[in-house]
Amino acid sequence: MIKTMTARVAAVAGMLALSAMGMSAPVSAQEEFDVNKVFWCDAGTKTGEQTEAECIASREAILGQCTVCHAITPIVKAQKDKKGWVAFMQTHKTRTPDIADDVYSGMTTFLQGHYNPQNPVPKLPPELDALGVPPA
Repeated sequence: MIKTMTARVAAVAGMLALSAMGMSAPVSAQEEFDVNKVFWCDAGTKTGEQTEAECIASREAILGQCTVCHAITPIVKAQKDKKGWVAFMQTHKTRTPDIADDVYSGMTTFLQGHYNPQNPVPKLPPELDALGVPPA
């Protein structure tokens, strides 16, 4: 079980790393995963309440910090309102005290602007979707 989970986490981490570098990682015979479509930042304008630079910094923090413990699946499928994301992130702050408060604030703002009831749940490739939505 541990080896299987480690292999899955490594595969997902590899896909995310390739995608973050602007490369596509094949995830099935029919589709490729583009992290920028799931964790988007609008060029030259605001995404939610964040500037493009703030959005990119928050996206990098989420992909660099959150995926250490779990896949992106529970993040993008959560669809919480603003208060829900604040509460969720407060519980995570106790687990990761080394992340600066301003970084946590940016991550929370990013999540609030992207994964909420007003936005559709992003489509994930079957390999990521199969990881399910365990509590994050």
